[in-house]
Amino acid sequence: MKLEFGDDIEISHLQWIREKLPTYEEIWSTFIGHNGKGQPLSIINLPESERENREKFYQAHYTLLHCFLQARDAVKRVDDMQAYVPEPNAYMAIQRELDTFLVNIGRARDMFKMMDSTLKLKGTVSKEFQDLYQKRCSVLHSTIPSQKIEDGILHLPDIAGNEKSDSLWHNESRWSGAANLNYRVAPEVLFEIFESLLSQAQGGLSSLLNQIKNLLSQYGAYIEQDPEFTRDSNSTTFSGVAYCYSSSLK
Repeated sequence: MKLEFGDDIEISHLQWIREKLPTYEEIWSTFIGHNGKGQPLSIINLPESERENREKFYQAHYTLLHCFLQARDAVKRVDDMQAYVPEPNAYMAIQRELDTFLVNIGRARDMFKMMDSTLKLKGTVSKEFQDLYQKRCSVLHSTIPSQKIEDGILHLPDIAGNEKSDSLWHNESRWSGAANLNYRVAPEVLFEIFESLLSQAQGGLSSLLNQIKNLLSQYGAYIEQDPEFTRDSNSTTFSGVAYCYSSSLK
């Protein structure tokens, strides 16, 4: 089963997924699938003891995609603005995008932690994302980071991960130490973090896929080979979303 049969989020970002997160589709086609109604396919021969873990896994796997798309779009919006802050609303808009970006960086790590746990990998996958997670904490668990504006362009400080220094912003930094920080234009800082997340995600997803193949092989399990796939051409399908209509809208 190919991702062309995914939900509408997956289909609308199909080429980006295949280019940036190709292992996402292989995991999806091997362990999840889609019945056309926002639900995964049934799985054959997987013990009941593993079915709850599979449910937790595919929820986290799909949520991970949302994290990437939201983080990507936050960076793009800052880049589209060229980090130009001629007035207060423009400055506040970039602060909102910064927070959105970092929230999703942290949530992506949480999803890897959840998938790692469901496959009993004992943190071997999720620990690789700790430095990125700490960068998220260095901003979201601190005051607003020191920033500077040169010729109307907003510059952000480089952000500390696991290692702290005076040249990196972290949760104990003070505005009075601004002169010690290393600054770059805002999109450059965010792009670098995002590209690092993408790179690490490929390795993480590959490790998860290998464990999934081991699990399926252990039990001779597989998702439905010939599912009865139906999609209502007049509706939009999002995984995990139930559609309810009031009588006035029917």
